[in-house]
Amino acid sequence: MTFSNLTEENINQAILYIDKNGVPPGYKSKTADLIVNDKAYPPKYVLAVALQLADGTMVDVKDFHTNNAANFLQEKGFNIVKRVKEPEMSDEEKFKHLLEYFVAHLEYKQSNVVGSIGYKTYIEPIKDNGFTETGNGGGKDWGLQKQIEKWDSYSNGCRITMTIKGFAGLKRFSGMTSYLNWEDSWFNVRAQWDDKNRLITGLYITNTPTPNPNQVGEIVSLKDLCLYDDKAPNEKLKNFF
Repeated sequence: MTFSNLTEENINQAILYIDKNGVPPGYKSKTADLIVNDKAYPPKYVLAVALQLADGTMVDVKDFHTNNAANFLQEKGFNIVKRVKEPEMSDEEKFKHLLEYFVAHLEYKQSNVVGSIGYKTYIEPIKDNGFTETGNGGGKDWGLQKQIEKWDSYSNGCRITMTIKGFAGLKRFSGMTSYLNWEDSWFNVRAQWDDKNRLITGLYITNTPTPNPNQVGEIVSLKDLCLYDDKAPNEKLKNFF
């Protein structure tokens, strides 16, 4: 069977299968979605599943283009919504988002902060969708790193990983065991906490390993970095980067 032989019933069966089993990592569409009952599905994966369920044929979604899949589904009467490509972020914009996420994640783990702008923007949307709370930064397939993958790679070839760990096996995340790391270096971004170890007040960089990291430069307050202001990175943040 080819895609041209698929029926509306085949496609609906594929949608039911995806509702039950989900979409595997790496199969989501970046350019278009099939919309059914206000839910979005990747067109290529829908057709691949439909074909497999119909007659057992296995196809690789890399072997055909999203536009072809979307056009076929539209011809069958399904609703396709094309995505508007987001503008490329600058390195400084990526870094600002990364810092905002890091602060929100740490404050949530340390103090269960759920009312902040950071939590509402970064944590709440993924909290009930496979959210990884702790772990070591590293491979792109690791859950924790996947949560920051939009902001972890930079034009100079550097990549920043994230580690979130409780101190000495305790549920205390205000110590030196949680940080952002410039991969293959000892340079880390660490958090400065308030007197009650509840909220992060600033960030600073170290260039030696835990447990006695050597601080490089000053502690920069979150206020001076203008995190969560929904504006372009300021000079303080650019210098911190």
